Amino acid sequence: YQRGASIIARKLRLRRSTQMMVNDPYTLYIAIDSTSKEATGVLYMDDEFSFDHEKKGSFGEAKFKADLKNKFISNKVNAESQWVASTSKSSRMIERVIIMGVEEPPTTMHLQSIELHFSYDRESKVLVIRKPNVSALDDWEIKLS
Repeated sequence: YQRGASIIARKLRLRRSTQMMVNDPYTLYIAIDSTSKEATGVLYMDDEFSFDHEKKGSFGEAKFKADLKNKFISNKVNAESQWVASTSKSSRMIERVIIMGVEEPPTTMHLQSIELHFSYDRESKVLVIRKPNVSALDDWEIKLS
């Protein structure tokens, strides 16, 4: 169960330890609110092994927003710039976006000028975007039409 209007980021690869998961990609689970047709969520990121987040403020937050009325999914990063610059963006990739509660699928989906491929299941009202090729450490916007 996931509450409507929420976005949760998960690492889904099964590993023997969390140290082995550091570079694993994220899957975003977006549960659209049935009334507002929106969802938001925050992903906290740090180096996953030191206390630099406390001592030096070395961490970042990805603020995700999905708005089906205005037809976009976006990410805005709030981070200490030195930490973002020193962190590999490829280690914070989003591998899949699963949107639950989509009444009608879009006809197309674009990230900048790149068209994204997606699948939609009418029965479950779930839309899946595979391999959007975006990092949780970058600002981006996917436009639906």
